[in-house]
Amino acid sequence: MRVKLLLPGLPLLLILMWACADQIDPVYQFEDGFYLVEGRIANQDGYGKVSVSLSELVDGVYRLNRLEGARVSTVDDQGQTVEWEANAGTIDYYPPENFTGVPGRSYHIRVETPDGKILESSPETMPEPVPIADFRISFEQEAYFDVVRDAFIPAFRLLIDADDPAGRDNFYQWSRRTFQLVDVCQSCYFQRYRNGQCESHRSARFAERWDYLCEGQCWGVSNPLDFQLFSDQFSQGLPIRDLLVGYEDFDRPNGGLLIEVSQLQLSRENYEYNSLLKQLTTESGGLNAAIPSALVGNMRELGAGEELTVLGYFGAVSVAAERRFIDRATVDGVSLPFDRDIRLEPAPDCVMDCPPLAPCSGPRWTSTEPEGWEE
Repeated sequence: MRVKLLLPGLPLLLILMWACADQIDPVYQFEDGFYLVEGRIANQDGYGKVSVSLSELVDGVYRLNRLEGARVSTVDDQGQTVEWEANAGTIDYYPPENFTGVPGRSYHIRVETPDGKILESSPETMPEPVPIADFRISFEQEAYFDVVRDAFIPAFRLLIDADDPAGRDNFYQWSRRTFQLVDVCQSCYFQRYRNGQCESHRSARFAERWDYLCEGQCWGVSNPLDFQLFSDQFSQGLPIRDLLVGYEDFDRPNGGLLIEVSQLQLSRENYEYNSLLKQLTTESGGLNAAIPSALVGNMRELGAGEELTVLGYFGAVSVAAERRFIDRATVDGVSLPFDRDIRLEPAPDCVMDCPPLAPCSGPRWTSTEPEGWEE
């Protein structure tokens, strides 16, 4: 595949939907498609995932689509192959339940496409995990300034301590996820919810939104895309203290909120890849902006034949995580505006078992009470 970039040096794999701030938008001259494989295997349940997609140019719009019929497997340094499970309707694949990586062992990903192509990553050894010594949360009414919203944002500051091991190079990535109880598991705009999906119906033509309550207790799971990176190149063996690893907005005035911070140990190559990705998507712009660089991953196509471009990175990471629970009703501050209205489908439009309940299922929901929940 050949793709020409009119902005010198900037790669295809900017994945612009990941960006959290202003970014450089390259102009592409497309000649063919490419495969994108991104993900990781981890030493704990719930942290492994790989996304597989194929680029396509449709009516002048550049898209990444699900690769239907692909088989995704991990292979370890002893030749053991484990097939991962597709998440229906998405580009994501997850490892089987209770399957995790082992620190010190090496792994790579193998993707078999429907037309017989084999895409593989370079093997990567999983680092030893480093525990989080402490995780603290503090609230600030004006925690940071958001350029898009043109306002100071009330938020919880997430602070960690860790004891960096001496005698080895360590590369860290911190990210977060949250859990909170939700009442609504599906919303339909100018449509109604039936048979597991939103569908058109004359009764909903003028309904801007109808909400559908969850079947039983349900927690919404949020995985913000921003992350922080750190290398101990100049501080090897020194304690890490009071490190700000993220903010969580105070976006509603009450209800419980469970915040998890995960500390990932990366290989040097994975760290360098993510550093460049972060620079290109969240730190570009300004008079002193760095010149864009090529984002080179560790994916390739095996076998002879026409050369195919495969982009992305698959890494082996170890994880340490801590959780803290907050009752937002006890916070001494003012939250962001919150829409409290639940707009149920009117009863006259229902015949029986109506309005229907929506299932608490999928990557954004869980009906299992998360560990650390206190309500």
